[in-house]
Amino acid sequence: MPTYGVSSSYVRQAGIGNAASYQVSGRPFLTGNLDIDNDVEDKIVFPAVTKRIVIQNMADVDLRVHFHSTASSRVNETSCYFTLPTTKDKLDIDVKCTEIYISNPTGNNGKYELYAELTGISPEQMFALTGSGISGVNN
Repeated sequence: MPTYGVSSSYVRQAGIGNAASYQVSGRPFLTGNLDIDNDVEDKIVFPAVTKRIVIQNMADVDLRVHFHSTASSRVNETSCYFTLPTTKDKLDIDVKCTEIYISNPTGNNGKYELYAELTGISPEQMFALTGSGISGVNN
């Protein structure tokens, strides 16, 4: 299709800074775990940048939701996580990211369901989430 004198640098497309990429309905992504044991951490990697994530605790154990692994950062000691303490507690956040972690620090037989709305933005365009409120380390 001809561009009729329009520079290719002005062609609009999905991108990390494109507001329209977040205004349209997201592509659904569903996952979960029916048996996340004590001291286990799940890493969920999304095939595209998210616009919204909903996580529901389906068991009567505390679950933690965070953006960095507890093994490679100071997430636990600096409380850089959300806690879902009981069955049916839900976290609903509008956030752009390409991965999220869910861990069970308190008991066996944790369960959760996760729903995400995905944008049309490829994960390679996403910047790294860092900082004291994310990883517990000042960057």
